[in-house]
Amino acid sequence: MKNKILQLLNEKNEIYLLDLFKIMPEKRGEYAIYMPIKAGYNPNVLWADKVSKEFIAVFNDLVVFEKKADIKPVEFWSLLFDGKPIYSHIPFISQKRLNGKKTCWMPISLIKGENFSLH
Repeated sequence: MKNKILQLLNEKNEIYLLDLFKIMPEKRGEYAIYMPIKAGYNPNVLWADKVSKEFIAVFNDLVVFEKKADIKPVEFWSLLFDGKPIYSHIPFISQKRLNGKKTCWMPISLIKGENFSLH
C-alpha cells in the first residue's frame, strides 16, 4: 500500500485523499483519520472516514515519521468544480467550526514531502 501511494505521488505530484477510495479499495475499513490539533482547537476535524488500520499506519509512516508525503488543504469549491468525492453529510470546516467541538470535515491532498523518494 505504501509503495502504491509513493508511485502515485511520483506520477501525479498530488493525490486527493478521497480519490484513494477508487484507486485503492483495500484502504477501506472501520476507522477514521482526524487532524492532529493544538490545545484550544476542535478535536473533531475529520480528514478521512471508513479507512483501515493498515491505511492509517501507512498514512502516519509517510506523513508523520518518514516525511515522504505532506498534507495540503483543498478548497471545497475546487472539489465541486472537479467532481471529486466529498462528505456531504458532514459540515465543511470553517473558522467558527475550527474553534468549536462538533465534527467537521477538512478535505486534504497528499503531496510530496521533504524526504520524498520511491524507496
